[in-house]
Amino acid sequence: MRESAAGPSRAACQDRGVAPLGRLVIALLTALAAAGCSTTTSGIGVPATPSGSGSVPPAATSDPSTISLPPRPRSLPLTHLDPCTLLTSPQQAGLGVDPGVEGHPDVNWHDPQCGFQLTDPGTLPSYNVQAVTATGIQFWLNPMLADNVRPVSIAGFPAVDVTSKASTANSCQTVVSVADGQMLIVQFDFPPNGTTAAQSCASTERVAAAAVATLQTAN
Repeated sequence: MRESAAGPSRAACQDRGVAPLGRLVIALLTALAAAGCSTTTSGIGVPATPSGSGSVPPAATSDPSTISLPPRPRSLPLTHLDPCTLLTSPQQAGLGVDPGVEGHPDVNWHDPQCGFQLTDPGTLPSYNVQAVTATGIQFWLNPMLADNVRPVSIAGFPAVDVTSKASTANSCQTVVSVADGQMLIVQFDFPPNGTTAAQSCASTERVAAAAVATLQTAN
């Protein structure tokens, strides 16, 4: 097609300007997709899948009502139990904690609790063991619960790990269903700096398993 003296035709402009620009846009979109970006904010790519920080245990759910717990192998009642007796001296040595110190009744459950402070690094980190006699593990299966809940098994007993939804949270509590309407709670208070929630849960599970072993021996 000949171009007039006045300049190239409209069709020629479309062929020479718009089409290359379209190819450039397609190339940019392709590059962004290859980089794993789904959207952009102020020119900065936002990853399609955020990287995990390790603060929330795998398989945790924000809808605890979907959790189905298996039956208990036996009943281990906690009535009139001193939680400070749940970790024997050999267990305390193996877990790296000092002898338990009795605390005031818990403000939520109104049941006795006992603190086992870490021998090293000590000072603040401790495991708080509670023998709850008037509320069962079903409390933690409430869909309105503002926590992440993950089902686990402690020495064959149904249990859950409970962690905060806050991205900076690093504490955990393991709750074991030991009898109808009763539960054993082990919470890691003030974990050492650098500890993730997943690591805290691994620790509370070990303490809970030791406590359940003591309960089984006593019953």
